[in-house]
This record gives sequence, structure tokens and C-alpha cells, in this order.
Amino acid sequence: MMMKPIFMCFAVLLTITTISQAAAYQAMDWKWEDPNVTLTYVTEGEGALPTNWVDALDAAQKTWNNADSSLQFSSGSNGNNVYYTQMPAGYAGKIGLVWISMPPNPSNSNITSPEYNSSDVPLRFKYVEIIFNSNITNWTTNGSRRGPDVQGVATHELGHVLGLDHNIQVDASKTIMIPSGSNTTALRALKEDDLIGLHALYPNLNRSAGMTTIAGTYSEDITKNITESPHPDVKNNTNQTDPLNENHSIIDHVILYIKTIIEGFL
Repeated sequence: MMMKPIFMCFAVLLTITTISQAAAYQAMDWKWEDPNVTLTYVTEGEGALPTNWVDALDAAQKTWNNADSSLQFSSGSNGNNVYYTQMPAGYAGKIGLVWISMPPNPSNSNITSPEYNSSDVPLRFKYVEIIFNSNITNWTTNGSRRGPDVQGVATHELGHVLGLDHNIQVDASKTIMIPSGSNTTALRALKEDDLIGLHALYPNLNRSAGMTTIAGTYSEDITKNITESPHPDVKNNTNQTDPLNENHSIIDHVILYIKTIIEGFL
């Protein structure tokens, strides 16, 4: 059976009305079927992460785990859900190119790259890479603000991993899922809209109900630019899409680099 990829970008703006106040979050049209998601850190070979990043990455996952939802991230060397890795050094300096049938644009400091099963409605994540680019960015772990903060950016990226999109409707006081900014350390702590979005996607049936209505709008955009994963040792299938050109500042530079495999698609 033929298998071909197609890129699908969904932007869903949902307005959540609570008993006491209204808030908004922006979600993508996919999520994890099993809310127990394994995170694997690539620590050897090409694309290995610095060992002093582990505590920062662990703290990022604990931030979401402690938010009282059904979603739980765990770390494991043999996980098959989410991989943390780095952009290979060979791609340094290739800034401003249009990448078609090539690795993602290395001028971006970090990338979230999910693969999902397009036959499911809603779409279900299968596999995700979170790729940090140290070729052009000096990452920090001590909150010094001399470079992007690993923990803050990882917390933001995990928001994409669980299914949240950038929220352009509100400012940084309401969400960490902003598309750009200057203080990545502030992304370490979840805000009101992040929690509402998380609980809507992965409700904890044991927590008190606070949301009464959900309403929103839906839009869809489809392109067919194909490329490959930049990391040869981690799930490097060739059916992967070209990144979105979002023109973000150094805080984020997040590209939703999505791979979809559709069986029987001609």
C-alpha cells in the first residue's frame, strides 16, 4: 500500500467559559491517545544534549505533570514517544534558505517535530522530536538571561507536544505559549490559559469541574513540502514536512515540523 505524507496545520481557537471568569487557549487538532508519554534524552553520538541540561528538562516535564491533568510525562532511555536532541553541527550557518526535501532551517533555535496518525479524528500523536539548535544559540540553565533558558523553552515546547498551539490572542501574563518575547525564564511557570487548555485536552476526572461551556472557531491550511529529520539516529524516516516559516524572535523560533504518514493516499 502506498504511503505518502501530507502537511496539515490546524489552528483552533477555543474560548473556555468558567464559573467565575473567561479565558482562551489555542489548540492544535491532535493529542496523545495514551496520556502517559515517555521523554528520551539523546545523550550520545551526533545530536547529543549537554549532560547539564537534564535537570532543566526534568523540571520542565514536572511543571506539566504537577498541573493536575491526566497527562503525565516520564523519562526513559527506551521511550518511543518524545525525543530531545540537538541540530547536527554540519547545518550551522545555512541561514535564510528555503528547505524543501532537506533538513529544517537551522536559523531556528528550537523545533518541535511531531508525527501523527492522520486516519484518526481527532489526530493522534505517534512520535515527536524536540530539536535544540546550539549552532547559533548559547543556551543557559541558570536563569541568567544571557541566552535562551533551556527549562523555559522546554516547558513551552512540551506545550506543543501535548497539543497546544501558539496563542496570539493574549499576552505573556496569560500564557507561556506566546510566539515571541525576550524573557524565556518566565516560560518556566504555567499561566491561566495554559492550565485551561491542558485540562480541556487531558481532563482529570478526579478534579473538580470548573468549565461549563466550550465554543470556538476552526481553520485549516494544507501544503505538501517534504523534508527529512535533521537527526540521523532518531526515528529518521524520510516522510517529513517542510517547516513553517513563522519568523519568531530568539525566545522561541518554534517550527511545527510535522510528519504525517497516510496509508493509501495517492
